[in-house]
Amino acid sequence: MSYLEDVRAWQAMAAFLSFIISTFALIWSARNSIRQDRMSRTDGFWFRDVVGPNVLEKVLAFSSELTSRRDLLINLANKKKELRTELDKMRREKQAVTENMICLKLFSEEAYLEACKRMDEIEDKLANCLARVSESNTTSADASRTINDAIAFSRIQVFQLLSGVKKLHEKLK
Repeated sequence: MSYLEDVRAWQAMAAFLSFIISTFALIWSARNSIRQDRMSRTDGFWFRDVVGPNVLEKVLAFSSELTSRRDLLINLANKKKELRTELDKMRREKQAVTENMICLKLFSEEAYLEACKRMDEIEDKLANCLARVSESNTTSADASRTINDAIAFSRIQVFQLLSGVKKLHEKLK
């Protein structure tokens, strides 16, 4: 065999190996692309059909309901029994929202715990607020300011909760 034939043989072998490697890379890339597409659709489904209705909508409804009760709570200043009833009602609603957030655990234990922490902070703020408002020497202006502060605080917590869910969704993309 001559030197030229050896070079051509090596070139043919190199071309064949390049073809095999390229084919393998193409198949691997297509397989990964299909898998990622399936995962993306699955994650999209879970966020659109599970997390959206069970977390986002419920949290927003809770926040909206709390805001709509503002005037009622102000009018109940100095009325311990009625304020206690309202607080108990809000606690039940908060508990229902928190129970619906369990689906966040499917994606991240940390996100679930953070969301629960935010809801607990809202509950604590409301309890402290209504305890202050129920005192017999609370004026209407003091009640209004205290309740508005609690509602503003709850909105901030809801925003941060929703931001955390959004970050989780972006991380999964």
